[in-house]
Amino acid sequence: KQSGLTSCFRVVIGGDMVTHSKPKPDIYLIACKELGIEPQHSIAVEDSINGIKSAYSAGLKAVMIPDMLPPTEEIKPMIYQKFDSLLDLKQFLIEDFHV
Repeated sequence: KQSGLTSCFRVVIGGDMVTHSKPKPDIYLIACKELGIEPQHSIAVEDSINGIKSAYSAGLKAVMIPDMLPPTEEIKPMIYQKFDSLLDLKQFLIEDFHV
């Protein structure tokens, strides 16, 4: 809320709104349900290993922008795309999804 970014999203689902937190898929499944979209038609942007596991388990395309830890060998097969920055993600979304 402090950043002013919440107005950019139709729904915001926080960890306090789910029974099971990441790496369980609950948060993504609830978000997709609230948006009325199928998980397989969605992209999740994550910076953590548990976030990637959560998104992948929910059936979303998991995009990683690593923060503290690089992707492990375990999660590499779960990653749809990996970028070094949000600017790289923005370019990808413009070029591939015409956002």
